[in-house]
Amino acid sequence: MLNIYSSNWGVVLDKQLGTQQGVSIWEFHRAASSVARDQGRRTYRYARIKPAEPKDGQEVEVTLMLTPSSPESDWLPLGVATARTINSI
Repeated sequence: MLNIYSSNWGVVLDKQLGTQQGVSIWEFHRAASSVARDQGRRTYRYARIKPAEPKDGQEVEVTLMLTPSSPESDWLPLGVATARTINSI
């Protein structure tokens, strides 16, 4: 599990689905977080994390995705935040 937080937002990521070219795709922890847009019609439950294997305390770039294979036009850039492994919290 991976916890990513900034002063304005945070997400808890449950499972890493894959890694390619320095980027990883993670599934949200369903009980802890999800992000809805367009009055709840679009629920983002996946995150694209760069770098793919962040160290504890490292800043990461977070982009939200509707599905692991969503086209780039559907991505929602969330911003840069700090990664924490669950073991370090």
